[in-house]
Amino acid sequence: MPYDNDDYRHSGSGFLGALTDSLLLTKNIFKDILPLISVSDYEAPITRLLTTMVDSNMVSAKDYEIYFPKFLIEARQLLKKQLISEKNKSIEKKQSEQDENKQKNFYRQRQDEKGSGNYKLSNYAKLLMPFWDLNSSVQPLIGQMLKSSDNRLKYSTVLLLLRNNKPVPDTMINYFASMDEFRYELYTDLKYEKKLNLFPAKYFTQLDLARSEIMNFRSYNSPDSFVYLDKLPVKQKDRSGFVYFFKYREKKDDQNWKLATVGLLPADPKKYEFDNKGETDDEKEFYFTDLSDTKLTAEEPIKDQLLKTLRKLENSKRKSGRKFYADENSEYSRIVSPED
Repeated sequence: MPYDNDDYRHSGSGFLGALTDSLLLTKNIFKDILPLISVSDYEAPITRLLTTMVDSNMVSAKDYEIYFPKFLIEARQLLKKQLISEKNKSIEKKQSEQDENKQKNFYRQRQDEKGSGNYKLSNYAKLLMPFWDLNSSVQPLIGQMLKSSDNRLKYSTVLLLLRNNKPVPDTMINYFASMDEFRYELYTDLKYEKKLNLFPAKYFTQLDLARSEIMNFRSYNSPDSFVYLDKLPVKQKDRSGFVYFFKYREKKDDQNWKLATVGLLPADPKKYEFDNKGETDDEKEFYFTDLSDTKLTAEEPIKDQLLKTLRKLENSKRKSGRKFYADENSEYSRIVSPED
């Protein structure tokens, strides 16, 4: 049976936890402990450890090829369950859309759009990937995962293919670049993989990326609405660029809009990050991205309110001003605190 997500009792502590923390040392003894994967109590943590080793190029397909049939069968079972679950969710969604009296929840809609993924299935895909050219069953299975209606599972599969230099349809990359829910994440992952040239030029704009970044600033309880307002120039030490301003509201029926900011972004509109990051630079000093609690008012021009908020952010970067300007209730204050 495939291992369960909640089976962590041997993975975070004891000798298996230590092995995960020291992969170079683990590599020397991994062949000796790998047979524990056949013991039910150790199947989950050993499988996760193996996945980490494969991800880190510490083991090759030959090192665990004896277990390939087991992984393939379990991956197929999980994919079958995944497709059944997706079909049921699709039926429930249609029924929900037909219920005109049902209150729509924006956060839930966005979570549905993102998808919840399938941690176990994605891990099995990582274990099967080294057999891409060695066994004809691998490519069709991963191809089916790309057709999933769960965007998180689909995205994880795309990233797995890219990391292993396997072909990915341009339509798939365009699909995720077009989505606010994934655009900034795709940009970050492609940059990390040194494949930023694959990012579609159409969506490589500061505004599109900033909107995606701020919309996904929280991993939970995402605000209901975002509207772009303006961008203002900022010079912080040796960097000059812009801070982008959005207004947002937590719930659809909220009367008040609050201010959100993204920055500091380069003055060059063709770039989203600065190239001249010094080794001794404290990036907190250039971090202006925030979902603040500052409410917009009708009594004062919006531009004046943006300028006032910007000055507050700039002053918060100065040690002498942090205790006066840090907003204790904002997301930003968790990154730049008076104690820093």
